Amino acid sequence: VLLYFGKNSKERIVYFSNYCKEKILEYLNTRDIRKIKDNKALFTNKYGNRIGIDAVEDICKKAYKLMHLDTYYTTHTLRHTAATIMYTYVKEDVLLLKEFLGHSSLSSTQIYTHLNNNKIKKAVESHPLNNFKRGE
Repeated sequence: VLLYFGKNSKERIVYFSNYCKEKILEYLNTRDIRKIKDNKALFTNKYGNRIGIDAVEDICKKAYKLMHLDTYYTTHTLRHTAATIMYTYVKEDVLLLKEFLGHSSLSSTQIYTHLNNNKIKKAVESHPLNNFKRGE
């Protein structure tokens, strides 16, 4: 569990896997603590300052390039993808997804329920029997 301040200085809690925890601890062990100016920052730049959104975007761009992805995805796309995947596991409890995303309003979270309904609609429309007409 990680506590951080997000958009509008809103306090948020992030839950992550044991694998992620292991990798974060590995990362923390590689940092030169003498250079760190903000000891509450998880990710810092070479000057020891907290990284900003631009740095996160740059890291993502480099990762996409390493994965040979031609399409550019934003950090918001990653968040949206994570939420969509999470929704497939917590359909019965959309409030859980709301908490995961840190939304203050349930209506902000409900977009993910509509996304899944669109997938269902597309699946039905692409089914071979969708255009079946008796007697033809």
